[in-house]
Amino acid sequence: PGAVLFLYSLVLTAGVEAVRSSLCGEGAMLGVPKAQSLIASTPHQPGGFCEVALVCLAAFGRPINSFEDVAWSAVSSSVRPAVGALTTEDTSLGEDVVSRYLRSPALPAW
Repeated sequence: PGAVLFLYSLVLTAGVEAVRSSLCGEGAMLGVPKAQSLIASTPHQPGGFCEVALVCLAAFGRPINSFEDVAWSAVSSSVRPAVGALTTEDTSLGEDVVSRYLRSPALPAW
């Protein structure tokens, strides 16, 4: 129940319509991969997994379904995020290359 309440808290804080429009790729998020929901399930992963939008919503307060520069270009880069995103960035596997905005957090881990 705690995870469900946390998810509700994230969505209600960001705003239901804001989350819905971001997942659909509307507004400033045009060109960003669309998502059916914040949590998805496939035949290969039947237990479900979180979309990038859920990770971004929890870490940065914005339900943006990509870590790439094009997705984060509409976000003001004058204020650095408190935390950043760290991934393998293997473009040959189709993984996102993390935005410069997300690579320079105010509190670096290294």
